[in-house]
Amino acid sequence: NRVVNDAGDFTIEALVGSPDATEDNRLEMARRNRIISRRHEHRNLNDGKLLPVSKLGTPGRISMVRIRSAAVVRAIIEFGGNPTMSLDYSLDGKLFLFPRPFTSFFYCQNDMKKRLAELRRRLEMEPEPEGPETAAPQPGEESDERALNKRAVEELRLYIEFVDSYIMPLWKQFDEVNDKTPRSISYGDIPLLFRAGELAYIRPPVEIRNNPNSGIQTVFKMVRSLRNNCRRKGNMFWSVYCLDYQDGGYTAVWRTIQFPHFDGLGIITTLPCYPLKLHPDCKRLLEHQIKGGENFRKCVEVGIRDIYYSGWTLVTGMLPKSYNASNIPEPEHVESEVIIDFKEGLRQLPSALYEPGDGRLDEPSFETRRHDSFLPEYRIWREPICEEYQSIRESLFSREDEIHRQIWQDIEKQDKFLTRNRDIAGIYFTDKHLAILPKRLPGYVLRERKFAILNARNVEIDLETGKAGLDIVQMPLGHKRIIKSAVAAHFQKRQRERSHRTTVRGVDLVRGKGNGLIILLHGPPGTGKTLTAEAVALEQKKPLFPITCGDLGFTPDKVEQSLKDIFRYAHLWDCILLLDEADVFLTRRNVTDIQRNALVSVFLRVLEYYSGILFLTTNRVGAIDEAFRSRIHISLNYKYLNCDETIAILDTHLKRLPRHNPKSASRRVEETGMIVRHNEIRSYIRQEYLKYSEKYKRERGPWNGRQIRNAVHIAACLAIYENQLDNSRDPVVLTAEHFRTVAKTTDEFDDYMKRVRRADADTMARMAGERDD
Repeated sequence: NRVVNDAGDFTIEALVGSPDATEDNRLEMARRNRIISRRHEHRNLNDGKLLPVSKLGTPGRISMVRIRSAAVVRAIIEFGGNPTMSLDYSLDGKLFLFPRPFTSFFYCQNDMKKRLAELRRRLEMEPEPEGPETAAPQPGEESDERALNKRAVEELRLYIEFVDSYIMPLWKQFDEVNDKTPRSISYGDIPLLFRAGELAYIRPPVEIRNNPNSGIQTVFKMVRSLRNNCRRKGNMFWSVYCLDYQDGGYTAVWRTIQFPHFDGLGIITTLPCYPLKLHPDCKRLLEHQIKGGENFRKCVEVGIRDIYYSGWTLVTGMLPKSYNASNIPEPEHVESEVIIDFKEGLRQLPSALYEPGDGRLDEPSFETRRHDSFLPEYRIWREPICEEYQSIRESLFSREDEIHRQIWQDIEKQDKFLTRNRDIAGIYFTDKHLAILPKRLPGYVLRERKFAILNARNVEIDLETGKAGLDIVQMPLGHKRIIKSAVAAHFQKRQRERSHRTTVRGVDLVRGKGNGLIILLHGPPGTGKTLTAEAVALEQKKPLFPITCGDLGFTPDKVEQSLKDIFRYAHLWDCILLLDEADVFLTRRNVTDIQRNALVSVFLRVLEYYSGILFLTTNRVGAIDEAFRSRIHISLNYKYLNCDETIAILDTHLKRLPRHNPKSASRRVEETGMIVRHNEIRSYIRQEYLKYSEKYKRERGPWNGRQIRNAVHIAACLAIYENQLDNSRDPVVLTAEHFRTVAKTTDEFDDYMKRVRRADADTMARMAGERDD
C-alpha cells in the first residue's frame, strides 16, 4: 500500500518480516489501528537506494518482491519465460510481484549479468550526435533512447546487486554441507533445497523403513519443483525419477512427491523427500547405491547370465505400496548360482512389478491452472488519516511455471536416459546414473529352483570361471576325452543353429528326436560323478541346473509338467542339467506298481525329445530300467580312487587353506593363515591307504573324495581350536595328528555301520544287484 505523494517510486520493493507470516499480519493490523487512532503520524520514507540488510528487518526474511522496472521485468520474461506476460505486453507503469523463494531470480541471475554487460557495451559504443543539421542537445539533455538505456543500466545494476545481496544467499545456503548448513526449513522455502539434476532421497514407508531387506528405491534424480495452487496448503510438489530396465532398454520411472503443509520450521530430514547430500549417512548410502547400480548395469549389459549370489533376498519390489505385518514376506538367505532374467523374472514375480497408477512412465506435467494467476491489489491512500483511498491498482503476480519447464527441457536434452532412444549399447554411466538404478534384480536361484527378488549389492559378477574344468577331476583320461569331445560337438551344433537360424538335422530318422546329449555317470559315492557335471559347466561357462526328485514331484502329471518347465528354462538359459540320484525315476518297471511304471514312462518320453545336455548320476546303476540304455548316449563307470588320485585330491584341498603370513599383525586365521605340514600329512594319508588296501585285498582307501574334503576341513578346525584354547600367539600348525583324530572317528562309525548291517556297503550293493565294485 502507498499514500498520495509519498515520493516512494522505488524500482525494487521488498516485503520483509519474520518467518511467521501469521504473526506479522497480526502485528501489522495492530500498527494500522494505532495510526488511525492517533490520526496518522507522518513518517519520512526512504529513497530508492539499496538498503543494508540490517535495515530490512529482523531476521530479515523477504517474503515478496515488487518490481517497477520495465527493463528488469522484460529481461526476466525473456530468460525465465513467464507465462503470465509476454514480450509484446506493455510493461510501462506496471508493477510485478515475485513471491518467495524467487526461483526466477536465482536461475536468471547469470543471464541478467550478461544483459547488463551488453547494455553497458552498447552505451559505450553509441556515437555522440554530430553534424550541422543536427541540433545539439542542450546542456544536461540526452537523446531519449540513450536516456532510456542509461536508466535500464542503472535499474539492472540495482536489481543485480539486490539479488546478489539478499536472494542468492538464500539459495546457496544448502550448496555446501557443513556445520553451518541449516538443518530446518519453513514450508515455503522447500524449493530452496531443489536443484535440478541433483540426487534426492525419498524416505521409504514407515512399515518398511528399518527393514534391511527392503527393495524400495530411495535415491532419485530431481527434475521439477512446483507449487500447484498458491492459495492452498500442502501445494508443494517435486517430480523425481529413477532408472529401470524393461523390454531391452532403460526407462525412466517417475514419482511425484507431495509435501504436507506444516507451520513454522520443520527438520529437513523428516521431509518425505530432500537432497541426498543432507542425509545423515550420505557417503555410505551413496557408495552402496553406486555398487548396486554397477552390478545392475553389468547384469543388463551381458543379458541373461548366471552369477553367484551370497546374501538375503529382498522382501519388496521397487516402488512402495501399502504394507503391514501380514503382507511383508520373510527374507531367505541364498548361497547359490542364480540366473538373471528380467523378462521371465518379472513375469514370475508379481511383487516386483509395478502396480497400475504408481507413476511408472508418468512424465512430469507442466500444465498450469487459471486460478493460480491472480492480480493482487494495492491502494493509494489519502493523507493524513489514511481512512480513504484515492485509487486501487493491480500488480501482476508472477508465476514460475515456465522457468521449471525450461529447466526440464535443459535436463531432457542433457540426460540421455530421458530421450526416446532406449538402446543400451555404448551408454556411459556417471555415478549419479548408477545411484538411481534399482537394487532389485529378478533372478532364478538354481539351488532352490525358484525365482526370487535379489539384491544387486550381493551378486558376484566377476567370477573366475573357465580356469577350473575337468582337469581337476580325478578320473581316467579316456573318460575326460569322451566327455570333452561330446560336449564340444553338442555346443558347436547349437552355435550353427543359432547362426543360421535353422535346426541342424540329427542322425535320428524322426526330426526333433534324439538331439540332446544324455550322459550317465555311475559308481560308488564320492568318486567325482557330480563334480564332473560341475566341472563341465565351469569349463563351458554355462550355468549348471541341478534338479532332484523332490523338484519334479511324485505323480505322472506333476513330473511331466515339472520336466517341461525345467527343460524350457534350461533351453532358454543354455544350461547344463544335472539330475542327481536319478535312479528314483530310472528304476526298472514291474507289473505291480502302476504309478511307478507311469513315472518311468513319462520320463522316458520327455527325455527322448530333450535337446540339451543332461547329466544323470546314480550309485544304483543295477536298478535302472533297460529302456533307458538306448536313451543314454554316454555311460561312464567311476571306480574307487587309487592312491595317486587320493593324494592329488588331498593336495588340491590343502592348497586352498590360508597359508601363514609372518608379516601380518592380525591374529585372525583368515589373515595370518596357518602352517601346513604338507609332507607329513601326505605320508600319513598314503600309509592309511596302503593299510586299508592290504586289509581288504583291493585297491581302495578308507576315504572317498568327499570324505577327504571333509577331513581337511575338520582337521583345520581342530588345529585352530587347539591354538585358541592354549591362547598361543604362535601361528596355527596343521599336522598329521589332526588327520589321525578325524580318521579315528570315521573308522569307528564305519565299523559300527558294518556291525549293524552285518556287511559293508559294497557287499550290500552287490547283493541287491545295484552295482559291483
